[in-house]
Amino acid sequence: MELLIAMSLGLLVVGAGVSIFKQGTDVTTITSQRAQMQLDLRAAEDLMKRDISLAGANMPTGGIPVPNIGKVPRFGCDLTGACYVPATGPSANQGLPFPSFPTAPVTPTTAYWVMPGPKQGPVTAPGQPPTDTITVIYADSTFQLNQYSVTFNGPGTAATFAPPAPPATPQAVDDPVVGLKRGDVIMFQNTKGSALAEVTDNPTVAGTSYTVPFADGDILRLNQSSAASGNVPAILAGKNTQATRIWIITYYIDTFTDAGGQATSRLMRQVNTQPAVPLADNVVNLKFSYDAYAPDGALQAELPDAGAGNSPPIIPNQIQKVNLEALTARSPIRGPQGYQGLNLQTQISVRNMSFRDRYAAP
Repeated sequence: MELLIAMSLGLLVVGAGVSIFKQGTDVTTITSQRAQMQLDLRAAEDLMKRDISLAGANMPTGGIPVPNIGKVPRFGCDLTGACYVPATGPSANQGLPFPSFPTAPVTPTTAYWVMPGPKQGPVTAPGQPPTDTITVIYADSTFQLNQYSVTFNGPGTAATFAPPAPPATPQAVDDPVVGLKRGDVIMFQNTKGSALAEVTDNPTVAGTSYTVPFADGDILRLNQSSAASGNVPAILAGKNTQATRIWIITYYIDTFTDAGGQATSRLMRQVNTQPAVPLADNVVNLKFSYDAYAPDGALQAELPDAGAGNSPPIIPNQIQKVNLEALTARSPIRGPQGYQGLNLQTQISVRNMSFRDRYAAP
Protein backbone atom coordinates (compact mmCIF):
# COMPACT_ATOMS: atom_id res chain seq x y z
CA MET A 1 0.00 0.00 0.00
CA GLU A 2 2.82 2.41 0.90
CA LEU A 3 4.61 1.50 -2.37
CA LEU A 4 1.49 2.21 -4.45
CA ILE A 5 0.99 5.54 -2.72
CA ALA A 6 4.64 6.47 -3.31
CA MET A 7 4.44 5.47 -6.98
CA SER A 8 1.24 7.47 -7.47
CA LEU A 9 2.77 10.53 -5.86
CA GLY A 10 5.90 10.09 -7.98
CA LEU A 11 3.86 9.83 -11.16
CA LEU A 12 1.99 13.00 -10.23
CA VAL A 13 5.26 14.86 -9.65
CA VAL A 14 6.79 13.57 -12.90
CA GLY A 15 3.62 14.38 -14.84
CA ALA A 16 3.55 17.91 -13.45
CA GLY A 17 7.21 18.32 -14.34
CA VAL A 18 6.65 17.07 -17.90
CA SER A 19 3.66 19.40 -18.29
CA ILE A 20 5.67 22.38 -17.08
CA PHE A 21 8.55 21.42 -19.40
CA LYS A 22 6.20 21.12 -22.38
CA GLN A 23 4.64 24.49 -21.61
CA GLY A 24 8.10 26.00 -21.44
CA THR A 25 9.19 24.52 -24.77
CA ASP A 26 5.92 25.67 -26.38
CA VAL A 27 6.46 29.21 -25.13
CA THR A 28 10.07 29.11 -26.33
CA THR A 29 8.97 27.93 -29.79
CA ILE A 30 6.29 30.60 -30.07
CA THR A 31 8.64 33.33 -28.85
CA SER A 32 11.48 32.33 -31.17
CA GLN A 33 9.12 32.12 -34.16
CA ARG A 34 7.67 35.55 -33.50
CA ALA A 35 11.12 37.03 -32.88
CA GLN A 36 12.44 35.60 -36.15
CA MET A 37 9.40 36.82 -38.08
CA GLN A 38 9.77 40.28 -36.58
CA LEU A 39 13.48 40.44 -37.45
CA ASP A 40 12.82 39.38 -41.04
CA LEU A 41 9.88 41.73 -41.54
CA ARG A 42 11.61 44.70 -39.89
CA ALA A 43 14.66 44.31 -42.15
CA ALA A 44 12.48 44.01 -45.26
CA GLU A 45 10.30 46.94 -44.18
CA ASP A 46 13.35 49.17 -43.60
CA LEU A 47 14.63 48.54 -47.14
CA MET A 48 11.16 49.07 -48.59
CA LYS A 49 10.73 52.34 -46.70
CA ARG A 50 14.09 53.60 -47.96
CA ASP A 51 13.27 52.82 -51.59
CA ILE A 52 9.77 54.31 -51.46
CA SER A 53 10.90 57.48 -49.66
CA LEU A 54 13.55 58.01 -52.37
CA ALA A 55 11.07 57.70 -55.26
CA GLY A 56 11.67 60.56 -57.68
CA ALA A 57 15.02 61.57 -56.13
CA ASN A 58 17.04 63.61 -58.69
CA MET A 59 14.41 62.93 -61.35
CA PRO A 60 12.39 65.48 -63.38
CA THR A 61 8.98 66.39 -62.04
CA GLY A 62 6.01 64.39 -63.24
CA GLY A 63 7.61 61.35 -64.87
CA ILE A 64 9.13 60.61 -68.30
CA PRO A 65 7.19 59.47 -71.37
CA VAL A 66 8.44 56.20 -72.86
CA PRO A 67 7.85 54.85 -76.40
CA ASN A 68 4.71 52.89 -77.09
CA ILE A 69 4.52 51.38 -80.57
CA GLY A 70 3.68 47.73 -80.95
CA LYS A 71 5.07 46.66 -77.57
CA VAL A 72 4.41 48.62 -74.39
CA PRO A 73 7.55 49.10 -72.26
CA ARG A 74 7.53 46.95 -69.16
CA PHE A 75 9.34 46.30 -65.88
CA GLY A 76 9.69 43.30 -63.58
CA CYS A 77 11.73 41.23 -66.10
CA ASP A 78 15.37 40.07 -66.09
CA LEU A 79 17.97 39.62 -68.82
CA THR A 80 16.94 36.01 -69.43
CA GLY A 81 13.52 37.26 -70.52
CA ALA A 82 11.82 35.89 -67.40
CA CYS A 83 9.16 38.22 -66.00
CA TYR A 84 8.18 37.96 -62.34
CA VAL A 85 4.92 39.92 -62.24
CA PRO A 86 2.03 39.79 -62.67
CA ALA A 87 1.62 36.17 -61.60
CA THR A 88 -2.03 35.82 -62.61
CA GLY A 89 -4.34 37.01 -65.35
CA PRO A 90 -4.03 37.34 -69.11
CA SER A 91 -0.67 39.13 -68.85
CA ALA A 92 0.96 36.33 -66.86
CA ASN A 93 4.77 36.32 -67.13
CA GLN A 94 4.77 39.32 -69.47
CA GLY A 95 5.97 41.85 -66.94
CA LEU A 96 4.08 44.90 -65.73
CA PRO A 97 3.55 47.67 -68.33
CA PHE A 98 4.32 51.30 -67.63
CA PRO A 99 1.02 53.13 -66.94
CA SER A 100 -1.07 54.72 -69.70
CA PHE A 101 -3.67 57.45 -69.29
CA PRO A 102 -6.13 58.34 -72.07
CA THR A 103 -5.12 61.55 -73.81
CA ALA A 104 -6.46 62.39 -77.27
CA PRO A 105 -5.39 61.61 -79.89
CA VAL A 106 -2.93 59.02 -78.53
CA THR A 107 -2.53 56.94 -75.40
CA PRO A 108 0.89 57.82 -73.96
CA THR A 109 2.85 55.56 -71.69
CA THR A 110 4.82 57.12 -68.85
CA ALA A 111 7.43 56.07 -66.30
CA TYR A 112 6.17 57.53 -63.03
CA TRP A 113 8.27 57.60 -59.88
CA VAL A 114 5.69 55.56 -57.97
CA MET A 115 3.72 52.98 -59.94
CA PRO A 116 1.05 51.18 -57.86
CA GLY A 117 0.10 47.60 -58.59
CA PRO A 118 -3.19 46.93 -56.76
CA LYS A 119 -4.05 43.22 -56.88
CA GLN A 120 -1.35 42.53 -59.48
CA GLY A 121 0.42 39.99 -57.28
CA PRO A 122 -0.44 36.33 -56.69
CA VAL A 123 -3.08 34.84 -54.39
CA THR A 124 -1.32 33.27 -51.41
CA ALA A 125 -4.30 31.43 -49.86
CA PRO A 126 -7.65 30.16 -51.14
CA GLY A 127 -10.40 32.71 -50.74
CA GLN A 128 -7.99 35.61 -50.25
CA PRO A 129 -7.70 38.55 -52.68
CA PRO A 130 -4.57 38.93 -54.82
CA THR A 131 -1.63 40.68 -53.22
CA ASP A 132 -0.32 44.08 -54.34
CA THR A 133 2.90 45.14 -56.01
CA ILE A 134 4.67 48.50 -56.03
CA THR A 135 7.38 49.92 -58.27
CA VAL A 136 9.47 53.02 -57.58
CA ILE A 137 12.10 54.85 -59.62
CA TYR A 138 14.95 57.06 -58.41
CA ALA A 139 18.42 58.11 -59.53
CA ASP A 140 21.60 56.29 -58.56
CA SER A 141 23.59 58.66 -56.34
CA THR A 142 26.76 56.54 -56.11
CA PHE A 143 27.86 56.40 -59.76
CA GLN A 144 28.80 59.87 -61.08
CA LEU A 145 27.88 59.25 -64.70
CA ASN A 146 26.73 62.86 -65.08
CA GLN A 147 30.36 64.04 -65.10
CA TYR A 148 30.76 62.64 -68.63
CA SER A 149 29.72 64.50 -71.76
CA VAL A 150 27.43 62.44 -73.98
CA THR A 151 27.30 62.26 -77.77
CA PHE A 152 24.65 60.11 -79.44
CA ASN A 153 26.01 58.02 -82.32
CA GLY A 154 22.61 57.76 -83.99
CA PRO A 155 19.10 56.45 -83.29
CA GLY A 156 18.97 52.91 -82.00
CA THR A 157 22.75 52.49 -81.88
CA ALA A 158 24.99 53.79 -79.09
CA ALA A 159 26.30 56.82 -77.20
CA THR A 160 29.86 57.96 -76.53
CA PHE A 161 30.78 59.07 -73.02
CA ALA A 162 33.79 61.42 -72.87
CA PRO A 163 35.36 62.35 -69.52
CA PRO A 164 35.84 65.97 -68.44
CA ALA A 165 39.18 67.68 -68.88
CA PRO A 166 41.92 66.95 -66.30
CA PRO A 167 42.40 67.14 -63.40
CA ALA A 168 38.86 65.79 -62.94
CA THR A 169 38.92 62.01 -62.52
CA PRO A 170 35.39 60.57 -62.68
CA GLN A 171 34.65 56.93 -62.06
CA ALA A 172 35.28 54.70 -65.07
CA VAL A 173 32.14 53.92 -67.07
CA ASP A 174 33.24 50.26 -67.19
CA ASP A 175 34.23 50.09 -63.52
CA PRO A 176 33.67 46.45 -62.47
CA VAL A 177 31.96 47.43 -59.21
CA VAL A 178 29.82 50.53 -59.87
CA GLY A 179 30.13 50.95 -63.66
CA LEU A 180 27.56 50.38 -66.35
CA LYS A 181 26.66 46.88 -67.45
CA ARG A 182 24.13 45.23 -69.69
CA GLY A 183 20.60 45.73 -68.41
CA ASP A 184 21.21 49.07 -66.67
CA VAL A 185 18.70 51.85 -67.32
CA ILE A 186 19.98 55.34 -68.16
CA MET A 187 18.11 58.64 -68.04
CA PHE A 188 19.28 61.19 -70.62
CA GLN A 189 18.44 64.88 -70.18
CA ASN A 190 19.18 67.83 -72.44
CA THR A 191 17.56 70.95 -73.86
CA LYS A 192 15.10 68.77 -75.82
CA GLY A 193 13.77 66.90 -72.79
CA SER A 194 14.32 63.54 -71.10
CA ALA A 195 14.39 59.92 -72.24
CA LEU A 196 15.09 56.49 -70.77
CA ALA A 197 17.21 53.83 -72.47
CA GLU A 198 18.41 50.35 -71.56
CA VAL A 199 22.07 49.36 -71.93
CA THR A 200 22.12 46.36 -74.28
CA ASP A 201 25.78 45.35 -73.89
CA ASN A 202 28.74 46.12 -71.67
CA PRO A 203 30.64 49.36 -72.47
CA THR A 204 33.72 49.33 -74.69
CA VAL A 205 36.66 51.72 -74.20
CA ALA A 206 38.63 53.61 -76.81
CA GLY A 207 41.29 55.85 -75.31
CA THR A 208 39.60 57.82 -72.55
CA SER A 209 36.07 57.55 -73.99
CA TYR A 210 33.49 54.81 -73.70
CA THR A 211 30.89 53.55 -76.14
CA VAL A 212 27.65 52.28 -74.61
CA PRO A 213 25.11 50.50 -76.88
CA PHE A 214 21.36 51.15 -76.69
CA ALA A 215 20.09 48.85 -79.44
CA ASP A 216 16.48 48.01 -80.18
CA GLY A 217 15.00 44.77 -78.86
CA ASP A 218 15.95 45.39 -75.24
CA ILE A 219 14.26 43.48 -72.41
CA LEU A 220 12.31 46.44 -70.99
CA ARG A 221 11.32 47.71 -74.48
CA LEU A 222 12.63 51.23 -73.86
CA ASN A 223 14.84 51.43 -76.97
CA GLN A 224 12.13 51.65 -79.62
CA SER A 225 14.08 53.90 -81.99
CA SER A 226 11.29 54.10 -84.57
CA ALA A 227 8.80 55.63 -82.12
CA ALA A 228 7.89 59.27 -82.67
CA SER A 229 8.45 60.26 -79.04
CA GLY A 230 9.50 59.03 -75.63
CA ASN A 231 12.88 57.69 -76.76
CA VAL A 232 16.48 58.76 -77.36
CA PRO A 233 15.90 59.79 -81.02
CA ALA A 234 13.38 62.35 -79.78
CA ILE A 235 16.14 64.26 -77.94
CA LEU A 236 19.04 63.71 -80.39
CA ALA A 237 19.10 67.38 -81.39
CA GLY A 238 19.32 68.59 -77.80
CA LYS A 239 22.39 70.23 -76.28
CA ASN A 240 24.28 69.66 -73.01
CA THR A 241 23.18 66.03 -72.64
CA GLN A 242 23.69 64.50 -69.20
CA ALA A 243 23.27 60.86 -68.28
CA THR A 244 22.19 59.35 -64.96
CA ARG A 245 21.72 55.71 -64.06
CA ILE A 246 18.36 55.03 -62.44
CA TRP A 247 16.89 52.22 -60.38
CA ILE A 248 13.50 50.73 -61.26
CA ILE A 249 12.61 48.67 -58.16
CA THR A 250 9.61 46.36 -57.84
CA TYR A 251 8.36 44.69 -54.65
CA TYR A 252 6.02 41.73 -54.92
CA ILE A 253 5.07 38.39 -53.35
CA ASP A 254 6.40 35.18 -54.91
CA THR A 255 4.64 31.85 -54.35
CA PHE A 256 6.47 28.55 -54.76
CA THR A 257 6.74 24.99 -53.40
CA ASP A 258 9.63 24.38 -51.02
CA ALA A 259 11.87 21.32 -50.83
CA GLY A 260 9.40 19.58 -48.52
CA GLY A 261 6.55 19.97 -50.98
CA GLN A 262 4.82 22.69 -48.94
CA ALA A 263 3.35 25.74 -50.67
CA THR A 264 4.88 28.92 -49.29
CA SER A 265 5.51 32.53 -50.27
CA ARG A 266 8.11 35.24 -49.76
CA LEU A 267 8.69 38.95 -50.32
CA MET A 268 10.84 39.75 -53.38
CA ARG A 269 12.75 42.82 -54.62
CA GLN A 270 13.64 43.17 -58.30
CA VAL A 271 15.85 45.94 -59.72
CA ASN A 272 16.04 47.00 -63.40
CA THR A 273 16.79 43.76 -65.29
CA GLN A 274 18.53 41.97 -62.44
CA PRO A 275 17.23 38.66 -61.04
CA ALA A 276 14.69 39.09 -58.24
CA VAL A 277 16.10 38.69 -54.72
CA PRO A 278 14.13 37.31 -51.71
CA LEU A 279 13.94 39.64 -48.72
CA ALA A 280 11.84 37.68 -46.23
CA ASP A 281 10.42 34.16 -46.21
CA ASN A 282 6.85 33.19 -45.37
CA VAL A 283 5.36 36.57 -46.25
CA VAL A 284 1.71 35.94 -47.15
CA ASN A 285 0.31 39.42 -47.78
CA LEU A 286 1.43 42.75 -49.22
CA LYS A 287 -1.09 45.56 -49.43
CA PHE A 288 -0.77 49.29 -50.11
CA SER A 289 -2.96 52.35 -50.26
CA TYR A 290 -2.05 55.87 -51.34
CA ASP A 291 -2.69 59.47 -50.41
CA ALA A 292 -2.84 61.62 -53.54
CA TYR A 293 -4.08 64.94 -54.86
CA ALA A 294 -7.21 64.73 -56.99
CA PRO A 295 -7.49 66.88 -60.13
CA ASP A 296 -9.50 69.46 -58.15
CA GLY A 297 -6.60 69.88 -55.72
CA ALA A 298 -8.17 68.00 -52.79
CA LEU A 299 -5.99 65.49 -50.98
CA GLN A 300 -7.65 62.06 -50.93
CA ALA A 301 -6.43 59.48 -48.43
CA GLU A 302 -6.04 55.70 -48.44
CA LEU A 303 -6.88 55.08 -52.09
CA PRO A 304 -6.28 51.36 -52.76
CA ASP A 305 -5.65 51.96 -56.49
CA ALA A 306 -3.96 55.37 -56.02
CA GLY A 307 -7.03 56.99 -57.55
CA ALA A 308 -6.87 55.31 -60.97
CA GLY A 309 -10.57 54.50 -60.61
CA ASN A 310 -11.54 58.10 -59.90
CA SER A 311 -13.30 60.17 -62.53
CA PRO A 312 -11.18 61.82 -63.77
CA PRO A 313 -8.39 59.48 -62.65
CA ILE A 314 -5.54 60.57 -60.40
CA ILE A 315 -2.17 60.32 -62.14
CA PRO A 316 0.64 58.56 -60.18
CA ASN A 317 2.78 61.71 -60.05
CA GLN A 318 0.15 63.17 -57.69
CA ILE A 319 0.88 60.55 -55.01
CA GLN A 320 2.07 62.15 -51.77
CA LYS A 321 2.23 59.25 -49.34
CA VAL A 322 2.34 55.47 -49.51
CA ASN A 323 0.54 53.53 -46.78
CA LEU A 324 1.87 50.04 -46.15
CA GLU A 325 -1.36 48.55 -44.86
CA ALA A 326 -0.22 44.93 -44.62
CA LEU A 327 3.16 43.25 -44.60
CA THR A 328 2.10 39.93 -43.13
CA ALA A 329 4.19 36.89 -42.27
CA ARG A 330 3.23 33.42 -41.09
CA SER A 331 5.45 31.08 -39.12
CA PRO A 332 6.98 28.27 -41.22
CA ILE A 333 6.12 25.58 -38.63
CA ARG A 334 2.73 24.91 -37.12
CA GLY A 335 2.97 25.21 -33.38
CA PRO A 336 0.82 23.73 -30.60
CA GLN A 337 -1.70 26.55 -31.04
CA GLY A 338 -1.51 26.74 -34.83
CA TYR A 339 0.58 29.00 -37.02
CA GLN A 340 1.92 32.27 -35.64
CA GLY A 341 1.19 35.46 -37.56
CA LEU A 342 2.69 38.95 -37.56
CA ASN A 343 1.63 42.06 -39.46
CA LEU A 344 3.51 45.34 -39.83
CA GLN A 345 2.01 48.64 -40.95
CA THR A 346 3.56 52.02 -41.62
CA GLN A 347 3.19 55.23 -43.63
CA ILE A 348 5.92 56.47 -45.95
CA SER A 349 6.20 60.04 -47.19
CA VAL A 350 7.42 60.20 -50.77
CA ARG A 351 9.71 63.13 -50.06
CA ASN A 352 10.55 64.07 -53.65
CA MET A 353 6.89 64.03 -54.71
CA SER A 354 5.30 65.71 -51.70
CA PHE A 355 5.57 69.33 -52.85
CA ARG A 356 2.31 70.91 -53.93
CA ASP A 357 2.28 74.46 -55.32
CA ARG A 358 -0.89 75.81 -53.73
CA TYR A 359 -0.24 79.31 -55.10
CA ALA A 360 0.03 78.44 -58.79
CA ALA A 361 -2.48 80.02 -61.10
CA PRO A 362 -5.43 77.72 -61.90
